Amino acid sequence: MFGFIHKHKRLGIFLIALASFSFLFWMFSVSDVKQMLTGSSCVATVKSECITIREYRFELLKYANLLENNNFRPVVKRFVLNSLITREVLYQKAKELGWFVSDEEIIESIKNNELFKEEGKFSLKKYKEVLNRFNLTPEEYEEILRKSLMALKVMNFINYGVYVLPDEIEIQKAFRTAYFDGKLYLIRSKDVKVDYEPTEQEIRKYYEENKEKFKEKGKRVVYVWVLEDKEVVQDYYKLLKEGKTPEGYKELSEVNLPQRVKKVANQLNESNRLKLVKEKDTYYILFFKEQQKPKLKPLDEVREEIRDILITREKEKSLEKYSKEVKEKLIKGEKVDIKPLKVEKASLDEISKILRIEQKDILKLLFGKEKVFGPFVALNGYGILVIDKRGFKELDKKKIDEIEKEIKETKFQDIMGFYVDSLIKEYKVKVNEELLSRF
Repeated sequence: MFGFIHKHKRLGIFLIALASFSFLFWMFSVSDVKQMLTGSSCVATVKSECITIREYRFELLKYANLLENNNFRPVVKRFVLNSLITREVLYQKAKELGWFVSDEEIIESIKNNELFKEEGKFSLKKYKEVLNRFNLTPEEYEEILRKSLMALKVMNFINYGVYVLPDEIEIQKAFRTAYFDGKLYLIRSKDVKVDYEPTEQEIRKYYEENKEKFKEKGKRVVYVWVLEDKEVVQDYYKLLKEGKTPEGYKELSEVNLPQRVKKVANQLNESNRLKLVKEKDTYYILFFKEQQKPKLKPLDEVREEIRDILITREKEKSLEKYSKEVKEKLIKGEKVDIKPLKVEKASLDEISKILRIEQKDILKLLFGKEKVFGPFVALNGYGILVIDKRGFKELDKKKIDEIEKEIKETKFQDIMGFYVDSLIKEYKVKVNEELLSRF
């Protein structure tokens, strides 16, 4: 549920920083904001504390432009929820530790907020105007700010204890400065001949074991009537309400609809089947007919597809086997029938763009004593790297300091991710999925 925190720790930590409205105020009218900020039900609970729908909607305002995109909407909603949970669990932990934020700290933070300044100085009038625009009282805003500052105290405390070992810096320096001279043997599918034809039994077995791959997507059937006569519209609408289907409809995929009408059509479902939309002088009757279940394609229809899959799979096995044989010959110093590419002062990044090298193999490339590495997966085949010489470029102190800073930031983000997850379990965080699904 909360794995998103791990995948986007840097952005997640940013979200729980000091409350700021700097990029919100030009996006909504006062009435829009008041409508968004109503409600008090809990979207989640942390211990006995409630994260209200009011808080959740307020945070969503920051991402209004992204929420308009249906592809981003589910991710943004979950992301905002996770950021609120992160802030709340850290706030609760700070309270347990006996930490607090003084009124002076709150006042200082507000006074330093550029949003509340006029001519470079804090303005009480502007402060109240800004909060009023978002239908927030000073007490509500200051509570949000208090929680954020408390959470930051926990983060700063953890960050203070993060340190970087000299070996970690050396490894990172090696990653960034290593260069290699040698030869690269690329082995393509054309280098291997496979005399193989799948049997009927193999084809049937693959079909039975992989039926999910051969299912057609379930079809969503929505009927559309495009009408201009108001009386006809009323008659058709009445028939549909009675469970009858008038003639003259087209399926949704066959009609070019205005964007607003299409959006309404896409929202129809079994519990919300019928809608009437007027766009200029045209009426659109939208009726959700059914959600067809995925159908399994018959074997005869996919037989050739399965045959190609099995042949490709056999080729890949033979190619991998041949690549390993080539590697063994190179280790023994024997000749191979593949002409190599010359590698000169190639960086690890350049090599990684050609070969898919795992982390454990990268360490061997950097510090290992052997000369032949692979086979690694490459485009349309495999690659074997023979290293004749490896070296490392020198870095100035400024660059080394930047590397140390990056390592420390990454370690801090990892530690915070694990710590927040442990607090989520400790505080038995519960999410109200049913309530969230309404947005």
